[in-house]
Amino acid sequence: MNSQLIAQVKQAANVKYIFCDYYDTVVHRRVHPLQPFKIWANLLMREMDLKTSINEIYKIRRASMRFLSGKTNVVESELSYDVVMREVYDRLVNSKAISSQIPFSAFLKHSYEADYQSESSVQYLNRKTVATLQSLKDQGYKIFCVSDFHSDEELLSRLTQFHGIGHLYDKIFVSAAQNASKENNGALFKRILEKEGISPAEVLMVGDNPISDVANAKLHGIEAYYLKRYRYKFRQKYQFFILYLSNLLKNR
Repeated sequence: MNSQLIAQVKQAANVKYIFCDYYDTVVHRRVHPLQPFKIWANLLMREMDLKTSINEIYKIRRASMRFLSGKTNVVESELSYDVVMREVYDRLVNSKAISSQIPFSAFLKHSYEADYQSESSVQYLNRKTVATLQSLKDQGYKIFCVSDFHSDEELLSRLTQFHGIGHLYDKIFVSAAQNASKENNGALFKRILEKEGISPAEVLMVGDNPISDVANAKLHGIEAYYLKRYRYKFRQKYQFFILYLSNLLKNR
């Protein structure tokens, strides 16, 4: 259990809500954060018999996100899942990787399930954080999961149920569903405060990103507890190098 976090919460007499990040706070991935997109591509290709390669499907998704981000002038984590998948579907149809006779609704359903299977296959819990949140929950604090994530609240809720921690959360907020993110000057914090009618003084944010979770929370008057995850960050850099090298070799 994180005794420092517990102590900070208790010292803040007005705090009633704990806003908590998800990735690298409550769960970690065994792979680089972009690797689940490759697993998704593999699952989708097999399920829908797509006439292309895993790497090409992966590149189409990444290119679609970059294109839509530039077109709409929003960060990628704020893009609606359905909008991104529509762009991916159209590009796959145009490249003849999928038949236009297959409706978008069927593609979206398979894509969504592939994303769930991909994410759930690479995640594991941070038991210390879970125990800390359980203690705070038992003491009567309301816990909101607040995540910059490329899908929606239902999928993240399914992931928490998969890990057996769904009971911890009173509500879940995801950037792609709210079209507002933590990384974009804390826009997601502002959205939640307004929707729920919560005062910033009643909230403590917990997360591992010094900008998105800490500095941007403070922009909206929310105090924050910074979880230092140096070991995990170092591992992510190594995993990114391996992913980059793999892509480079496949593109030769």
